[in-house]
This record gives sequence, C-alpha cells and structure tokens, in this order.
Amino acid sequence: MIPRRLPELLASVDRDAAERVMQAMLQMSRIDIAALEAAAAGDQRATD
Repeated sequence: MIPRRLPELLASVDRDAAERVMQAMLQMSRIDIAALEAAAAGDQRATD
C-alpha cells in the first residue's frame, strides 16, 4: 500500500526536497508521511 501523498512528495519540482524525502523513506520500516513531509521541508530531525 502506498500513501497518496508519497508520489507527490517524490515528484516535487524541488529536487533537493524530493531527495530528502527519498533518503528519509529508505530509513523507514513503515512509511511515516508526517516525517516525509518534514524531510521535504528541510527538517533534519525527520531523518534522525
């Protein structure tokens, strides 16, 4: 199952934000959309 918001975050026109989302997602065993949105916004705590 893929959360609806995930493709939007990964397809961002801001390539840096999309890369942060991808890196954060790869560290998760379960997808946490709030953490991915924080990563897209540049919040470093999202990947800690």
